[in-house]
Amino acid sequence: MKRKFTNLSLTFISVIILGVIFSLTISLLSSLQVISITLNDNLLLALSLVLFFIMGLIYGLIEKKKGLLNGLLLTCIYLIVIYSIKLINKDYQISSIYIVLTRSLLIIIGCIIGVNIKSKKNINP
Repeated sequence: MKRKFTNLSLTFISVIILGVIFSLTISLLSSLQVISITLNDNLLLALSLVLFFIMGLIYGLIEKKKGLLNGLLLTCIYLIVIYSIKLINKDYQISSIYIVLTRSLLIIIGCIIGVNIKSKKNINP
């Protein structure tokens, strides 16, 4: 259990660091008027989708087994966090449901791919 918590923490910290770096870069480009505000919003949405896939991929590579189960665990943690935030913020739109579902699916797919990549490396040395 301690190992799983350590792996979860490592995964979340690495994705948060990547997210902050990329978000600041995109925001800096927007503030310097290199990119428009609408492009900024679209880039941040695409970045979030990529980061959630990477989060699942990293966790799958670290855990090395049970990709679907670990993906569901990460998805449950994500849903608990996002819906607790949504309870505080009453501005709930139908488009945000699609984004949450897409991110959840990307976490699960990333975890499954991460486990399968790692297991294939072990089979064929």
